[in-house]
Amino acid sequence: MSGADPLRVLTLPFAEGLLAPPNAARRFAFLNAGPLPGLETVDWKAALICEQRLRPDFLALRAVGYEPVAQLPADTEVEGCLVLLGKFRRLNEANIARAWRMTRVGGVVVVAGENRAGAASARKWLDRLVGGVDSRSKHHSAVFWCRRGEGPWPLGDSDDSPGGWFSAAKPDAGSALLADRFDPRIAGAVADFGAGAGFLSGELLGRCPSIVSLDLFEADWAALQAAEAALAGIDSDAKCRFHWRDLTAEPAGRQFDWIVMNPPFHSGMQTEPGLGKRFIEAAADALKPGGRLLMVANRKLPYEPTLNARFASSAPLYQGQGYKVIEAVR
Repeated sequence: MSGADPLRVLTLPFAEGLLAPPNAARRFAFLNAGPLPGLETVDWKAALICEQRLRPDFLALRAVGYEPVAQLPADTEVEGCLVLLGKFRRLNEANIARAWRMTRVGGVVVVAGENRAGAASARKWLDRLVGGVDSRSKHHSAVFWCRRGEGPWPLGDSDDSPGGWFSAAKPDAGSALLADRFDPRIAGAVADFGAGAGFLSGELLGRCPSIVSLDLFEADWAALQAAEAALAGIDSDAKCRFHWRDLTAEPAGRQFDWIVMNPPFHSGMQTEPGLGKRFIEAAADALKPGGRLLMVANRKLPYEPTLNARFASSAPLYQGQGYKVIEAVR
């Protein structure tokens, strides 16, 4: 555990009286939102317009009384904006740029993040661009803020396609190895668990002509939109459906002949192999009797006990380059 608490630090300038807090008549947007601790008696929930594209965090917000959306409209205008930094630098910078644009002149943009997530670098970057940045540090995190000036965002619109998901720039080596094992046996009702921007689904449609339907499940709203756009350009008779879902907490709701996946094993900045185990369990629940799972994973991740417990059989199809490709029969 890092001991970092950027959500608590985000409220410091308001708690210290340096900034006026939002209220129902003076609403703030909150990008990459999370539940703000210590504000149970303050009506911040009604004052914040929360955007959270990651389904687990979206559900966590909703569970404690916020009303989040996956994506705010491009023409959103607010009196101020909060930004919580994540682990992707370009996405952080794009969110700060969006915060500047949606905040009315004279309003405040407030940003917080863990020190190890590059909070200091983001503060310096913002100060170089617009100046007048103030800051505080606590809990291995930093918060910094500035007033929205009259001019446009200095970098124009060049930062509006930030990605911000695993292997956004190009397919990772594990997914490429998995795709090389796709063949015409993969047919009928097929699902891609943790589909990302749709690389594996695109390979399925190109290599497996007997797929009748293809369901993509992804927890990142932006990645799912990218996947839908990418698959729209592929000539296939398969019916494609797109599901914004946290498969570790929400059932797939359908039964499949085949499931393919490169399951995640990070939660935020933490390594969490248990995520992959829960994906395997979700796949077992969503496969028809005799259905097959085809997955790739880092070779050292201990998924075999879960596979043996939930599947009739499983066997490695390939081991090498630090990965293992496994096929399991339900």
